[in-house]
Order: sequence, then C-alpha cells, then structure tokens
Amino acid sequence: MNSLKIASFVQGLARETLAGNVKWYETEGSAFATDVKSVQVAIDFNETGAFDELDYILTFTKMPDNIHIITVTDVDLKGALSNAYGVMQGLYNNARLQALGLDTLLDEVLDEFDDDIPF
Repeated sequence: MNSLKIASFVQGLARETLAGNVKWYETEGSAFATDVKSVQVAIDFNETGAFDELDYILTFTKMPDNIHIITVTDVDLKGALSNAYGVMQGLYNNARLQALGLDTLLDEVLDEFDDDIPF
C-alpha cells in the first residue's frame, strides 16, 4: 500500500470537501460516499476497543463493477499523515453535513429571520 499517496489524497479530499467542492451522498449505515472518476470513495467509522474509540475507515471501490480496491483507516495512515485521526474525523463530519444538506437547511432556517442578520 502506498500510504503517502493515499495520505495526500485524503488531505486533498478533506480540503475540497471543506471548500464545498465535493458532492457526498448517504450510503449504507453511517457511511457517506463520493465518486471520483471511476472510483467510489466511502468514509465511515467503527467503534473499537473498551473505551468506544472510533476508527475512521476509507474504502475505495472501482465502479461500475463494484470491485473493492482497498480499505484504509486512520490508524493505517498514522505514519504518512500527521494527525490522521483528526483529518479523517473532519472529513467524515464534513462529508456527513454536506450529504445531509446542512447548508440548504440553514438557508431555509435563516429565511425565517429578519433581514437584520449580517450574513
């Protein structure tokens, strides 16, 4: 596994997701996915250990054949990505908010307020 290349991809995906340039959608369970060319990239989490610690999981699947390519966790990327847990946690949270339409919901709620709001 080329951890450095995957780490670079994760950083770019996190940055572009935060900027609103990636379209995420809900998949099974607590996972969210986006399509990058012919690859579906899904992010999810798994509770592990006695203290309900979370591992963030990124799965790459070749589409349309639905062929699993690789699955990596924040633990797998520790050596290649500084603060791998924080980066993947942020990616998951931002993907979730984007997929569930937070901006649209906020726009609808803000429309209910007076025009005095400065944003």
